[in-house]
Amino acid sequence: MTSLLQVKYVTDQRAINGVVRHLNVSVKEGESTHNFNVEESDSEQFQATLDWAASANVEIIKSSKCCEKKPFQWHGGKRQLSNDASLWRYMGLAKFLSLISSNGIWLSRLDQNRALDPLEGKVPRLSLIDEEEQILNTSWAPQYIGKGKHQFGGQPEPGMTKIPRDLIVKSQIEMSKQLSEVSVYNSYVSCWNQDEHESYGMWKAYCDSDNSVAVRTSVGRLIDSVGKNKDFTISGGMIQYLDHESERPASSGFFNSHVFCKSYPYKFENEFRLCFTDHGFVSELMDSEQPYARDGQLIKSNIERYPKGVNLPLDLSFLIEEVRVSPYAVPWLQDTLVDLMEKFNTSENQLKGKPVLPSTMK
Repeated sequence: MTSLLQVKYVTDQRAINGVVRHLNVSVKEGESTHNFNVEESDSEQFQATLDWAASANVEIIKSSKCCEKKPFQWHGGKRQLSNDASLWRYMGLAKFLSLISSNGIWLSRLDQNRALDPLEGKVPRLSLIDEEEQILNTSWAPQYIGKGKHQFGGQPEPGMTKIPRDLIVKSQIEMSKQLSEVSVYNSYVSCWNQDEHESYGMWKAYCDSDNSVAVRTSVGRLIDSVGKNKDFTISGGMIQYLDHESERPASSGFFNSHVFCKSYPYKFENEFRLCFTDHGFVSELMDSEQPYARDGQLIKSNIERYPKGVNLPLDLSFLIEEVRVSPYAVPWLQDTLVDLMEKFNTSENQLKGKPVLPSTMK
């Protein structure tokens, strides 16, 4: 028997061409709970869902913006580093100027990183197998089709046909695979090197000129710089280096575990990653004009409209512990950086007096 658990009226969900209002419906079939959406534009099905809720004495919940007191969350739900662990962000002068002038750090859309690493965001083969097995073992609520409708649960109208379970399972497997694969377009990341010392390899690999810098912070400083009471969440954690064909992520039970995986050739980075996952809701990071979709073809046909990244506002007073000058920089760069930080100093982001130090590799 199918029972209606909850109906939420969502008014801040973005789509490819703007905000789409819909009902998010939660139903229980046996021991399994399932969710699906009914768009307001489908007036007949929308009204039928409202009638079902009324007959089942289920109150319609109006969605409201979520305010996360602690927007930073550890990937996998477990702390991976102490607050004192050092993090480094190596960058050219242009990116450093962007950081101190925008009071935030750029989160790059994950597919943009494939120019350097073609396997970035790729779902490990064993993860796909695990997900398929879970779907096969799930008890799915009955679905019916007919009269121009697709009904989830409940009693079908006369003339509607029940969809065979194997077709439901096949559809769910295809949907799950697609959601994992398109996550590279809905994930935005910032990559940091976790080390207590400067890295020769990082200076050479990730700085576009000799006149570059490295911002040093700590895990605790980075978390504090994100702030509190935000309408978005940021996940963070260490990258797992693996073979995408023969190994599975340690956190494979989490939907975006592959976003925190890279192949072994990049292990020298010892990367700590920040990730904003866009679920399509209007937020401080994504306004109502930004397109959103979960269909790969729809995303690719509109990819020019997708933002290549988002700026994550940070309190630089917390974030920056010190600025380290490249060992290959011209002698006057250190004094220039001190002047720049004084110029962009504000009461909200106090940069004046932050240490600007020469490289220890000289």
